Amino acid sequence: VGYGPVGEGVSAHLRALGARVGVAETDPVRALRAAHDGYETGHLRALAPGALVISATGAPHTVDAETLRVARVVAVAGGVPSEVDVDVAGLLPLELAGAALPHLERAGEGALLVARGGCVNLAAAEGNPIEIMDLSFAVQLSAVAQLLGTPLPAGVHRFPEEADDAVARAALAARGEALEVRSDAQLRAQHDWRSPRYREGAA
Repeated sequence: VGYGPVGEGVSAHLRALGARVGVAETDPVRALRAAHDGYETGHLRALAPGALVISATGAPHTVDAETLRVARVVAVAGGVPSEVDVDVAGLLPLELAGAALPHLERAGEGALLVARGGCVNLAAAEGNPIEIMDLSFAVQLSAVAQLLGTPLPAGVHRFPEEADDAVARAALAARGEALEVRSDAQLRAQHDWRSPRYREGAA
């Protein structure tokens, strides 16, 4: 549920594992993007029956009582505590050989709920992998270096493209990955037409 940055990543990983992925999204542009990426899109009520439902919206009460009733398993990757409406879930503990199973409860006669609807990688696993955190810390450190080296007026400022590129180049080099080099002709052609609005995520 949701096709923002988190939902997009979850969808890609599940598809890589062989899952048939459907996307429920309220934003028409993101829904169209999901469709262009090859996913079935539709209403959550139609996609949820018998499915693993992963909510990645960051919005409260995304997963309601009806979804909990018909889904097979429900988990949250979005991160707000009330993304699953646990007040209506009627949660029951699960036991195996007389011992309660950690991080799993059943919503009445319906879905298994992972980590009581908490952000699953934090509440039922070990948090973000180092491959993600090292990039996050590198960007943060680069931002601090930019602030120390370039006085800026108060306000919100875009992270410099050159600094973003430097972090990406360092990460690729550390992983032993190659990066194609543009020719002079390509650089000239790119300079002629490229506007910041064509870059991913630009306003």
